[in-house]
Amino acid sequence: MKNYFMKSSMMLMAVSAALASCTQEDVLQNTSAQPSDNELKLSVSTQDFVSDAQGRAITNNDETRTSKFENGDQMGLYIFSEDGEVLCDNLLYTYNEDKWTTDKTIYQYKNAQYVAYFPYCKDLSGVAVAENNAENDAEGGAEGSTPSITEIVTKNITDYFTTNILKTVSQTDAETYEQADLMVAIATQVTGEDVSLALKHQFSMIELNIPCRKYITSATDGFQYAAPVKMNVKINEKTDLYRAADGVYRMIVAPETTPVIEGRVVYDENMPIYFSSKSEGVTMNALAAGTFTQFNVTYTDPAVQGLQVDQATGRYIRDLKPGDYYYSDGTIYPYDENKANQPFKEGCIGVIFEVGTGAPGIDWTHGSVLALNNAHSDWSKWGIAGGPKDGNSAGETELYTFLSGKMDGYDLTGTFTTEVDRLDCAFNKIKVFGTTSASEDLQKYTAPEGSSGWYMPSAGQLMAVWSGLGGYKVTDANYMNNMADDHANKLASVQKIQEAIEKVGGTFVGNSGTDSDKNVQRWWSTTEWDDKNVWTMEWNLSETANGWSTGFSSRNKVNGWNDRSTQAYARPILSF
Repeated sequence: MKNYFMKSSMMLMAVSAALASCTQEDVLQNTSAQPSDNELKLSVSTQDFVSDAQGRAITNNDETRTSKFENGDQMGLYIFSEDGEVLCDNLLYTYNEDKWTTDKTIYQYKNAQYVAYFPYCKDLSGVAVAENNAENDAEGGAEGSTPSITEIVTKNITDYFTTNILKTVSQTDAETYEQADLMVAIATQVTGEDVSLALKHQFSMIELNIPCRKYITSATDGFQYAAPVKMNVKINEKTDLYRAADGVYRMIVAPETTPVIEGRVVYDENMPIYFSSKSEGVTMNALAAGTFTQFNVTYTDPAVQGLQVDQATGRYIRDLKPGDYYYSDGTIYPYDENKANQPFKEGCIGVIFEVGTGAPGIDWTHGSVLALNNAHSDWSKWGIAGGPKDGNSAGETELYTFLSGKMDGYDLTGTFTTEVDRLDCAFNKIKVFGTTSASEDLQKYTAPEGSSGWYMPSAGQLMAVWSGLGGYKVTDANYMNNMADDHANKLASVQKIQEAIEKVGGTFVGNSGTDSDKNVQRWWSTTEWDDKNVWTMEWNLSETANGWSTGFSSRNKVNGWNDRSTQAYARPILSF
C-alpha cells in the first residue's frame, strides 16, 4: 500500500503543543508511568474484508483484497498508560523492509494501551488528548459504561476519516482508494513481547464484477489483450470507482451504508446493458464495518460464444485479425461482422491491418495498426533528396519481390526523421502526430505505452494494408498503378479500407485538392526508388480507370511534378 495522504486544512481542535508529539524524554517528564528496559517493537498484520454473506459468490480476485504493505507506507500510533494518560500522541511509523520504525526511541510501558491506524494523517495529532479530557461522554463505550480511551480515539479517528476523507476523496485509483480505506488496531502490551497490532477495516467495501472480454492468442505464450468496455455506474450517487482488475471495480463506503447501484455497461457502441430494469437501480443490504458485498453482472456475450477458454489464464482464445480496432489505452475491439460489429468511436486510434509481423527485430511483433487519419491536413513534401540508403532501393532485385519484402518502416523512419532535422515535411508531421504539438483534431491519436509509437510505413507495409484490410490479392501482375486491368476489384478493395476507417469516425480522403484530385489518395512510404524519388501507394477512387488504377507509383522526395509537394500524405502506422 502506498500513502499519498491529502492534507486537510480543517483544524480539529486546539491542543497543547507539548503533546502534539512525543519523545522518550517528554514522556518521562510529564507522566508517572515508567518505561521498561525493552525498546518498543511492533508486529503489524491486517485482517481482510469478509463477505457480508448476501448469497453472492466470492470471485477469484480474493488475493487482491489482501492488504499488503509497501516500503514507505506510514501508520500513526497512540500510546496510553493503564489509567488513560497519554504517553505518545500520533507517533509516525514508517514501513521499510518488513519492519515498522520511527525516528524516536520508544520503550515498552507496563500495562500500556495502544491504538494504531493506517494510513497516517498528521492532522490527527492532538485528537486523543482533547477527547480524553471530555468527561462523561458515554457514546462509543460498552452499554451502560463509560468509553475507554482506546474507544474514544478509535471513534474520533473514524469520524475524521468519514468527514474529511471518505466524503471528499475520489476513489479512482489505488492511491486514492487506499486513502479512504481506514484500518485501526487496539492492543494491550504484554511485558517482554512485541506489541501485536491487527489492523481492521473500519469502513465497508462494495465490489462490482462485470463480464470482461479478455483474450489470448492461440500461439505458444500467446499475446493477451482485452476489449474496451465503457461504464456509466453510480453507487449511492457516486461515480468514481477504483478499477482493481479487469472487470473488477471497488468503492470504500461508510458502515451501515445501504448500497444502491444503478447504471449500465457497454461492450458495443449504442448497445448498453442495464444493471436493472428498475429506474431506481438495485438496492442491497446495509453493510457492517469490515465487510464487503459483491454485485455480479451476468451477461451472455455473443462476442465470446463458441470460443474456447485457456485454462491457464481463464481468457478466451481468439487470434487477432485485420479489421480489429485499436484504442489509445491498448485495448482491441474484436471486430466480427456477425458477433461484434459496433466498435466504439471514442478512444479508437486505428485499425489492425496485419498480424504476426509488426516491426521485425524489435519487441512489437504482434501486429500493426493503420492510423484513422493522415498526420497532416494538407499535402506535404516527403523529406530531403539524397541516397538511397543501402538496401532501400531495388537495384537489380525484381521490383515486386523487393517492394513486398520491405517491412522496415520503423527503423527507416527513425533514420530519416533525424536527417530532416526541423524541416516541414512528412517525417516531422508523423513525429508530432497524437501529441500536444499536433493540431487539435490530431492530438487524440495518442499511441499507447507498450507500442512502437507512430511511424511511416514501408512499401511492404502499405502492401499489407492493401491485402489485409482491403482483402486484395496483390501479385506481380497488379501491384503498380499503371496495371489497370483489374480496376473493379481494386476499387472494391479501396472501398473496404475506406469503410473500415470511416466506421469509427476516421478520415480516408484528405483535404487538399479539387474533387478530381481527391479521387487519388497517395501515401508516402520510407522505401526509395533513387536519390530523388520515393515509392508511394496510390488509392484510386475513380469509377473509371482511364489507364490508371490503385497501386504503387514513384513521387519526388522534395518538389517535382504536380507541384504542392507531389500531392501526397503521411499516413502513420504503429506496431504492438
